[in-house]
Amino acid sequence: MKIVAMAQTKGGSSKSCTAINLACAAIQQGDKVALVDMDAGQLTSLNWGLVRGKDSPTVIECRLPALNDKIAELRREDYGWVFIDLPGRDSPVVSLGMTAANMVLIPC
Repeated sequence: MKIVAMAQTKGGSSKSCTAINLACAAIQQGDKVALVDMDAGQLTSLNWGLVRGKDSPTVIECRLPALNDKIAELRREDYGWVFIDLPGRDSPVVSLGMTAANMVLIPC
């Protein structure tokens, strides 16, 4: 399973947009995809998933202590990609999300 986090200490830098577009591209390639929204202040990815109304990607709201358990669950469920949408500020949430990822993208 590949885990990609979108991180940037500045809000409005297209973290959510990048995560959503990469998740959709992975779906088009036939992969099972989860989009994890860890930005409790905005929840842009989660709201997009609710408006979209489709089963894929699986869009999940996740809080700080639950990320490692959620990733373990997604691994057991055989997800190919997990995209983590992090908040636009320096916080323990960002550190945890970046540590959990195989790759961190920093939109600018």
